[in-house]
Amino acid sequence: MLSTMCRTEAYQDRQAQVEIWMSNMIRRVKCDETKPCCLRCSKSGWNCEGYPPALNRHASSQIILPKSSLPLLPKGTFEKRIHSNKSFLIEPSFHPRFHNEDERRYFNVFITQTAPELTGFFESNIWNRLILQACHEELYAWHAVVAIGALHRTLEVSNSSKHDDGSKAHHTFALKQYGIAIRHMQQVAQREMNEYRLRDTLISCLLTTCFESYIGNQEDALNQAQAGIDVLLNWQFDCPLQDDDMASVRKVTARSKFLDDDLLGAFTRLDFQVMQFKYTVKDRVLSPSYPTIPPSFESVTEARFYWDLIVRRAQQWHIAQHSAATEQFSTLDFGENNTSENFKRGSEFADRTERELVAYEEVTALWYEKFKPMFEKSREQPGSKMFVAASMMMVRYLPSKFAISRKAPDCDLYADQYFEDYKSVVSLTRGVLEEYSMTLPGKAGFGMDVNFVLSLFLVATRCREPSVRREAISLLVKHPRREGLWDSLMAARVATWLMEKEEEGMADGKYVPETARLRIVKNDFVLKERKAVIRCSKMVEGCEQRVELPDVTLTW
Repeated sequence: MLSTMCRTEAYQDRQAQVEIWMSNMIRRVKCDETKPCCLRCSKSGWNCEGYPPALNRHASSQIILPKSSLPLLPKGTFEKRIHSNKSFLIEPSFHPRFHNEDERRYFNVFITQTAPELTGFFESNIWNRLILQACHEELYAWHAVVAIGALHRTLEVSNSSKHDDGSKAHHTFALKQYGIAIRHMQQVAQREMNEYRLRDTLISCLLTTCFESYIGNQEDALNQAQAGIDVLLNWQFDCPLQDDDMASVRKVTARSKFLDDDLLGAFTRLDFQVMQFKYTVKDRVLSPSYPTIPPSFESVTEARFYWDLIVRRAQQWHIAQHSAATEQFSTLDFGENNTSENFKRGSEFADRTERELVAYEEVTALWYEKFKPMFEKSREQPGSKMFVAASMMMVRYLPSKFAISRKAPDCDLYADQYFEDYKSVVSLTRGVLEEYSMTLPGKAGFGMDVNFVLSLFLVATRCREPSVRREAISLLVKHPRREGLWDSLMAARVATWLMEKEEEGMADGKYVPETARLRIVKNDFVLKERKAVIRCSKMVEGCEQRVELPDVTLTW
């Protein structure tokens, strides 16, 4: 009996040594054995996993339970995500390709932290399922995900103001992995075009857009997003055309094994950002009209899809109007086969503009009519997924009432009538960010979709009531985040400068007169340099039209 125990203990000792050796071989480094954690991990900002715990040589036998059949996905802050009932094609896949300990750690960061943050508060399977499935099947996705996970660690370390060397190490590793991912994406581009390759192309563009946005390369991010959108819209879909081109594509995703509404929705929102920052619709077929709103919305996700189509269509019109006004307009099609020659006459263009504005007001009012019952019902379930998602949709909807108006194109006094809407945007945003956000106050967050930042920025630049205006700016600073290419600190810096300039002409310390109000006509920013070039216009006494002021450079 004693000899048996000795042999068992010797075997366990050897096993412990083997496990330590294998761990070091996987990491390709030798742990320095510093207690309680190795110096290498400390410098990189990791929590060292150290050596295996001491073996309990006389531990009682334990019952080994069967493995759970539930998917190993990160636990969300709220109730379990409700997956769609749509069937997906499940094919055999390889095991994740861990070449070293760093890859394993960064991949785990992506699963547990990055994916939930990118998913946000809406129901979506892109980052926590579709992308992870692609990682098992394609090397481009695997290396891109590891790279994004490393960037997330860079953001975490920079938030802590410690481990400068660790931050550089994370960033360098991310760039190397991203380079490998790009090479594999180039190989995918050589494959025969079919639905499977279309899916891989879209995922590739989504991952590269995410990476470039993370590091602040806005031009590259926009180009990658544009490439994915062009591929999607130029794909030869066999389906009846709808009022909106993205709505036509949606008809196809319903019967596709490789495409789904989540992926389509992501590119619909990316298209809005591309048009917002590139100011071009070159070689793009514009949607003939706004989408047809269904009799009712089955979910907040469906309401979001149609709202995305509405704001995308409005942005198309905005670009077309801007191009026509500057005589750089090439083609415009709002349901008729007209070219730029039709818009050289000011009166005709003014009539078309008026009709567009009326159509916009009608479709947004109809959307709100269908969404309002769902929003009110969500108030009965504070903290639920539906509650938070509906709050976010209302935050996106309310600025549409004052961002585009037919009331007075040259006068900003009309904005004062939306005071209650300004307060609602700030109140709803504060509730979500401070009660239900996955990111702690003061910690920088990142997401691909534009949700809070743009809405708070519009309130901070349109609302002249001092307390509400300052609270909107305060939320942008207190909860730093980048949503796509919208940086909250950039938005706060621009809004603060604008507020201070306007309040220099404040009457009686309470009211900003028309002649003191500024309207931003240009906001060119460089995220990597943390710099923005602003140009504003204002009404000057004795002038019938607004006068543009010299450019101002701001940093943050």
